Amino acid sequence: MDEDTEGKTQDIILISAHNFVPGTGALSFDGVKVILGKLWDRAASFLHVITVSPVGVIPFLKSVGVSPNILEEVYYSATPYAWENRAIKWRARPLKTVTSIMPTDPADDFLRQKLIEDLSENAKEEIAFELGIQFQENPETEPIDESGVIWKTKFKPVATIIIPKQNLNTEERLCEDVKMTFSPGHAMVEHKPLGSVNA
Repeated sequence: MDEDTEGKTQDIILISAHNFVPGTGALSFDGVKVILGKLWDRAASFLHVITVSPVGVIPFLKSVGVSPNILEEVYYSATPYAWENRAIKWRARPLKTVTSIMPTDPADDFLRQKLIEDLSENAKEEIAFELGIQFQENPETEPIDESGVIWKTKFKPVATIIIPKQNLNTEERLCEDVKMTFSPGHAMVEHKPLGSVNA
């Protein structure tokens, strides 16, 4: 990505879960230990997260799974961002027809191979996502600093993201992919990330 010296580009970090656990910045270290720690640390950290922030654990675990096609998933920011003087969450909803099924014996790189196929010059459909925003209407029930809570307000479409057809299966592209980085802090001031998880 070219350097943005004028602050006119925005990284919107999205995941395939509607919420994000652990729900606060203070619990993020426990979340890392659950994934990367030794067995005892993993168990103790998991118990700490579910006792301190229980509301979002079950919806989060239900939404985490293996997808047959990453271009057919709905993606959420799960954490809030600024929209002028309000708080919002982002969503990207695929406009592609959902047709993929999970292979019975998937190869290690089956998601990459499906992505190469769906974005190739011979692909049947254009790949596009509807970008939507969800305004915070009630700070009590839709808190900024508890990403485990799923906000209830409706998403409003604001843009369409079109992913052009391209050849992903080249050495040059593999090198570009390795160098690519994303950060919630790479944001326009009017859409800066909010809350301690994004800090």
